[in-house]
Amino acid sequence: MQARQDRQRSICLTVFLSATAFANPKVYVPPLTVADSAKALETESLETEMAAAVSVLSQMDVLTQKDIQTLLSVSAGQQMMGCDSIKCQTDTAKLLEVDFILRLEVAMVQESPLLVGVVLSPLENRVVRRQMVRLPKGTS
Repeated sequence: MQARQDRQRSICLTVFLSATAFANPKVYVPPLTVADSAKALETESLETEMAAAVSVLSQMDVLTQKDIQTLLSVSAGQQMMGCDSIKCQTDTAKLLEVDFILRLEVAMVQESPLLVGVVLSPLENRVVRRQMVRLPKGTS
């Protein structure tokens, strides 16, 4: 449990430090990308946990895919919800007027999970920060 909280704090601190110039920053957390090597991991709760941790620890407004489904109209939502490319996620972020996108990816590296967080600025079309956290073996 402590390791999970530590990795959440690490990713959240990265996002927070990247966003200090914004008064009320918003961050979009698209669905977690799961590499082929990590398909066996149970990752459904990780996305929710990370979004909640970013919100609590950074005091930022967090939008997830579920939030977007609620916010977008049905027709716009149907066109945007299937996207997993960075360009599509950037377009969604601009539409929602968020300051950052936090892309999360998990992969198996040397038999243990590696969580990669990338903070993107849709307004500047650039990577603001990248952070990797090695998860303990047996993490699910």
